Amino acid sequence: MKIILLVGSLLLASALTGCNAKDARVSFAESVSKNIIEPSYQTLYLNAVQLSNVSTQCEIKEANYPKIIGELKTHWRKTMASWQGVQWVQFGPIKEDGREWSLQFWPDKRNLVGKKINALMKNNQTVTQESLARGGVLTQGLSAMEYVLFDRLEKSIVDDGTNVSIFMRQACLSSIAISQMIKNTSQILLDGWGEYHRKNFSRLDKPNIDAEITDVQQAISLIMNNAITIVDIMQNRKLGSPFGLGSNNDTKLRLSNADVKKANAFFLESWRSRGSRSNLSNNINTLLKLFEDKSFKHLLATKNQGGLALLLEESTTKIAGMLAVAEDEASYFDQVSVSKLDAAENIKPLYKELARLKVLMTKDLVRALNIQAGFNANDGDS
Repeated sequence: MKIILLVGSLLLASALTGCNAKDARVSFAESVSKNIIEPSYQTLYLNAVQLSNVSTQCEIKEANYPKIIGELKTHWRKTMASWQGVQWVQFGPIKEDGREWSLQFWPDKRNLVGKKINALMKNNQTVTQESLARGGVLTQGLSAMEYVLFDRLEKSIVDDGTNVSIFMRQACLSSIAISQMIKNTSQILLDGWGEYHRKNFSRLDKPNIDAEITDVQQAISLIMNNAITIVDIMQNRKLGSPFGLGSNNDTKLRLSNADVKKANAFFLESWRSRGSRSNLSNNINTLLKLFEDKSFKHLLATKNQGGLALLLEESTTKIAGMLAVAEDEASYFDQVSVSKLDAAENIKPLYKELARLKVLMTKDLVRALNIQAGFNANDGDS
């Protein structure tokens, strides 16, 4: 009788452990969708609305264009920062109708955005909703507006200082249509995520067979592979390529002159606005929210991986701190432009810590959660 009771107790304990593990996965996936992704889209939309509202001041007669341009740059930075906070999410409504390219066209190693915008603005023309429709995704998002405000305008003033007011008016009026497009896309993403959450994340314990995500393990895999992808992009595309480090997996990161000569400041994500480092900060701070989430820590605890949760949080915290301390330094663009070798040496500690974080995620985290790493950081590179 005692043996039967003991066996029964063990079976019950095993069943409860299984339920808790399943509940932990569901809680984590739902929390990520509702408490991290949806608020990020909300912030993106609100900042895009403010950006669009500021642009309408350009239509006022006798508008103070220098003041408005300054405000547009400020709100563009805020909108870009909020986009960086949700850039890692490459599933759901962002993958429909080319929205990821419409919101930000990058990488753009052939300066396709600049060429397209220049064609629309030749002979002092302003960008309109009609011309944006003809221009396609290259002309419709944050990359296009960055070019108008931080590149084309400044070059025009340097080349011809006698027509500053004309150039400012053109840039200001062109911002109206572009910012409206950014706002529209942001609203579609926010509304779309609400519907995507309802279909895919709100009932993971009883998945909808018609949904994109049909079980909780698929949801965990999707979330984590997207998180791994953004770390890889940060390390190799946002730092490695512009600093001449490439996809260097050497833990000691020995730099050769041949590698460093490949450095190109124009490969930086936001070189025109000198905001590439801030982009990385926003990327890593979102990952930190992910690893600090109680449901994530509980999920790993059910796998007896509490130590791994601490390591992931420590690594992301360290990276966030390194980027925060570097805010007072020269921009990445200026560093690479002045000395490629010094710039590469300066960035090595950050690059190596990102590599360490990626190893923790692609090996230890993937194994702990029993998922398959299937990220593709080079998808869509141009």
